[in-house]
Amino acid sequence: MKILFIAILVSTSAFSQSADKCQKTKIQRTAPKIEEVELCFGDSPSLYMTKNANIEKIKDLSKNKKVDIHPASSGPSLEACRGLGGSPEIIKILEKDKWISSERCVFQDTTPFSVSGAYLLKIGFPDL
Repeated sequence: MKILFIAILVSTSAFSQSADKCQKTKIQRTAPKIEEVELCFGDSPSLYMTKNANIEKIKDLSKNKKVDIHPASSGPSLEACRGLGGSPEIIKILEKDKWISSERCVFQDTTPFSVSGAYLLKIGFPDL
């Protein structure tokens, strides 16, 4: 139990320290539609979330739901997103002058928010 708490603390503190690294960038969900969004990046370009992301909600959902994240049909972050009630999306993010493929999970809350698939796994399933 102590190890699990430390793992959650470490995974979230790495991001919360850099949550002020928010910037406007462009994403592409379906070609050729491009949207401008504000994302907050963690220590890696694959760790991002919208500024209003409800991290506590994700933690609570992952504690209270049994989610199989290892099916044969898709990747673990997409299954984790579906299992927690989110809508998975495969997108491209404009990183400087290059488009990078990514997965994100969109949650419909009072205000919709999203987190990257990598960050969803990191905070919701830290034992992976």
